[in-house]
Amino acid sequence: MASPSALRARLTEINEEMDALKARLRLLAIERRKVIGDLDCIVYPVLTLPPEITSEIFSHYVLDPHLGRPRTSTPSRGPFALAGVCQSWRDICFSTPCLWASLRIHPDQAWVADDFFHLKCCLQRAENHPLDLHVSACEPRSTLPMQIYSILSHYVPQIRAFTFSLDTPFSFPNEEIGGRVPLLTKLTVNITAKNNTPVMVTAFRDAPRLREVCLSGASLRWISLPWIQLTHLEYSDETVPSCLQVLEETPNLEVLDVSLARSHSDWVVVTARYLTLPRLHTLRFSYDP
Repeated sequence: MASPSALRARLTEINEEMDALKARLRLLAIERRKVIGDLDCIVYPVLTLPPEITSEIFSHYVLDPHLGRPRTSTPSRGPFALAGVCQSWRDICFSTPCLWASLRIHPDQAWVADDFFHLKCCLQRAENHPLDLHVSACEPRSTLPMQIYSILSHYVPQIRAFTFSLDTPFSFPNEEIGGRVPLLTKLTVNITAKNNTPVMVTAFRDAPRLREVCLSGASLRWISLPWIQLTHLEYSDETVPSCLQVLEETPNLEVLDVSLARSHSDWVVVTARYLTLPRLHTLRFSYDP
């Protein structure tokens, strides 16, 4: 063991080192406060933009926002990412309705109450802005589409573009998405009904602004639309007689895109029929017997 004099000498050294470290800490604390003050004085240009300019920039950033898991990997940039950056951006996002007005909804069995809550929040934040909505198909015999359409039914007057897909045959919920659709300009219907079972779609007959319709797998015999006012029509997987029957009711068509996949015998019953589309300027036609 060291002598008492050696221990006292070592204690003195330790006290001196501690005093030096405390002095160093005080100097570092002073420098730290100065650096923080200098940082607080810096003005970031992105945070000094007027809110209306920032919201315009945000509107160009937002791309294909969706709820749920899409079946294909598509890029998605929604307003939630922007709202999570800082309080200022959060306030701008929540006060910019157009950021929430476009939404792709992908229901699946993993959906929980929070998903429906987020859907309602998005629609509420859109306020009175026109809505562009896409509802993907769900599992057969699932009640999720009915629940989603029930929520969307409160926003029917705002729907501008509507795409929906059905994997299971049933009449489209006219009682949910029914009545007048005053802002609807574009409608896309994708149906993969099993065993050729009819899927009746009758919910969009009173849509005064509807001009563009895209149909895939939706037999023209199963859907009722205001054909006469359409200027753009796309459909596939349909018989020739059914196509001609509808085209006779669409004199204002400007764009027609037809893809047929039926037996060649379909042509026999239409060889003597004529069709006039005086405003048509674009025609895309494919036939694969």
